[in-house]
Amino acid sequence: MILSDTDIYDLVIGAQKDLGRNKFQDISQELPDYVVMSKWLKKDKIIFKGGTGIQKNLKVKSGNTAQNVGLYQVDDVNIISLMKQMNIPWRHTRNHWGYDSVEVAMNSGDPSLEIIDMVESRRYDCMLGLTSKLETNGWSSPAADSENDPMGLPYWIVKNASTGFNGGVPSGHTLVGGINPTTYPNWKNYTGTYANVSKGDVIKTLRTAYRQIGFKSPVDIKDYVEGRGQRYQLYMNEATLSEFETLAEQQNDNLGNDLASKDDQVVFKKHPCVWIPILDADTQNPIYMVDHSTFYPVVLEGQYLRETKPICMGAKQHTAYVIWIDITYNFICINRRANAVVYKA
Repeated sequence: MILSDTDIYDLVIGAQKDLGRNKFQDISQELPDYVVMSKWLKKDKIIFKGGTGIQKNLKVKSGNTAQNVGLYQVDDVNIISLMKQMNIPWRHTRNHWGYDSVEVAMNSGDPSLEIIDMVESRRYDCMLGLTSKLETNGWSSPAADSENDPMGLPYWIVKNASTGFNGGVPSGHTLVGGINPTTYPNWKNYTGTYANVSKGDVIKTLRTAYRQIGFKSPVDIKDYVEGRGQRYQLYMNEATLSEFETLAEQQNDNLGNDLASKDDQVVFKKHPCVWIPILDADTQNPIYMVDHSTFYPVVLEGQYLRETKPICMGAKQHTAYVIWIDITYNFICINRRANAVVYKA
């Protein structure tokens, strides 16, 4: 059976529709898991926005004008500006795959089946590459002069050896989200260090951190993110999580015969402790305590893994076609004080 370019185009479009999104199995992948794509960027978890960037209003200070007064005391009125606006730029990540119609003509079997196999393998590879890049982006802080790299978690939640709200600006930066944490000290995340994984050390440190970042407003106010759900996640590398699992086993006298009964089941105050493979390269063994009602990705409306139809490469490559997968987004934190990071000193 001989297929025209139009026939091949139609088969590729049909194969794309059948494959769905984010479905791939490939032994070439570098990391065992990719939390950014599998958890953070799930379509039911992300927030979609329009516009030329991401704007958020922050109340950065308190007027502190309440006072005790006597009868007929003269009013002392002082109205100050309380708000600042964050302006976060969109960032764009893309990948592509393609085919040459001559490839299909060269196969000796059923060309329609050849197209399905080709689409599966190449689209999978494209999605894997995109997923890997998004994972790196999510766990990286961009250079101060970067105009392309997204603002990943380490940009918003910054390490510091001092205990307390000392997470200032990431290396090379003077502002975080356009706001100076030196001018506005409440625009800092909680920080600290630990020496070993034990009840008297890191667990004690995390308990204090959890209490300190658990701000509860005494006044009802409509926030950007409603609902609590499974807000907090503790992210760490494999070495740290393995020690947590061992510690969990030591406090349980009823483990039975399972020699790894606490693997992938460790929680802290009922919040999951999650292995992040990309953090295995961090020798400081950080533990990020993240409130996902304050830190999350925002995606431009209509640009969530947008997949093009096959596009001809042009007169000089008239038999070659390329398909692009694009996402326009960025990561944002609207309350740094609700998040913490501790690391091994």
